[in-house]
Amino acid sequence: MKKHPLAALFVSLWLTLISLHAQFFYTDSVINIPPFTDQIEAMGSEVKEKTSWSVYLLTVNDIGEQTIIAYEKNVSQALEAPFVLLTLVVAQQQVDIYGSPGFEAVVDKEFILRNRIYPILGSPMKGDVRYKYLEAMLNGYAELAEQIAAHHNVELKTAIGNANVNTVNVLRIIFYVIIVLALGRYIYIKVKGKKHA
Repeated sequence: MKKHPLAALFVSLWLTLISLHAQFFYTDSVINIPPFTDQIEAMGSEVKEKTSWSVYLLTVNDIGEQTIIAYEKNVSQALEAPFVLLTLVVAQQQVDIYGSPGFEAVVDKEFILRNRIYPILGSPMKGDVRYKYLEAMLNGYAELAEQIAAHHNVELKTAIGNANVNTVNVLRIIFYVIIVLALGRYIYIKVKGKKHA
C-alpha cells in the first residue's frame, strides 16, 4: 500500500509538535493520542508544582536486546531528581517503574504494577490495542501521581480516581471521530481529483 507523502509529512510534524509540547510525557511512540497526552501533562504539572516531584511516562515499541532497567537508567540521565519514570515497552511486553534514589519510600511500585497496570495489560482487547495501553498507563500514572501527592499531604485537582474509565471512553470517541474526519477528507480529495482529471 502506497503512503501519501503529505499525510506522512503531516503525521511526522504532528508527532514532533507533541514531543515539543510534552514535558511529562517523555516520549510516546506507541499511543499518540493528544487528549491522553494532555491528561498526563495536566497531572504531571500539578504534581511538580505541589511536590517538586516529576512523574514521567515513557512508551516505546522496542528496546532491542537491552533490559528495561538498563533502558530506564540511560533515559534517566537526562531527568532532574526527584523523579519517577513509568515505562512501557510493547515488543518485549514489559512495564516498569524507576526513579531517583529514595522513590520507593514515596510510592508503592509493586502495588501499582500488580493492581493498576498488569490486570489491564493482561486482559483481552478487541479493536485498537492502543486503548489497552492507554488505560493501563493512565491508571498507573494517576496512581503514581496520587501516591506522591498523598506522601506530601497535598490534594490533586487533576486526580482522576475512578473517573479514568469515563476518560478512556471519551478519548476513544475523540480518536474515532478524528479517524472518520481524516478518512472523509481523504475520500473527498480523491473524488475531487478524479473529477478534475
